[in-house]
Amino acid sequence: MTLFTVSVCACWTLPPARAGEAYHYRETTGKAVTNGRGDSPGGSLLTLACTSLNEQHTTTTRHDYDTVRWRVSAGKGRTAFLAERDKNTIVIHGMLSGQPVDKVLKVDNATWYRAASLSLRELVASDDSERVFWTIRYDTLTAHKIRTIKT
Repeated sequence: MTLFTVSVCACWTLPPARAGEAYHYRETTGKAVTNGRGDSPGGSLLTLACTSLNEQHTTTTRHDYDTVRWRVSAGKGRTAFLAERDKNTIVIHGMLSGQPVDKVLKVDNATWYRAASLSLRELVASDDSERVFWTIRYDTLTAHKIRTIKT
């Protein structure tokens, strides 16, 4: 396991998600357009959906953005997998670039952030100076532990 350190400096932040809220955004990079949506219909989970021309990512988190499930569909069916957290493991089943995937990633009890930029907004708004979390690389489906320091 490699522990990466990232510094975060932010001038603004959004409040934590609350039941009944919905978020919408559009990201444009050159000709690529990605539409995003976050729905918090009530209860204990939040659904974040991000759709571009060839990909759809749906992430289910707790209201503190700790990921419990991540579903991806991309590449005209060549990539389609589901990753789910079960205590100190993240289980991934499906296809990645046309190859079968059946992985069990060992992690500790640190939070899993799939949407790190959104998930870290609570750190920026808090008095905490750092956050340690797991993330999964989309291209390799490997787990990486990240330490973020607020500066």
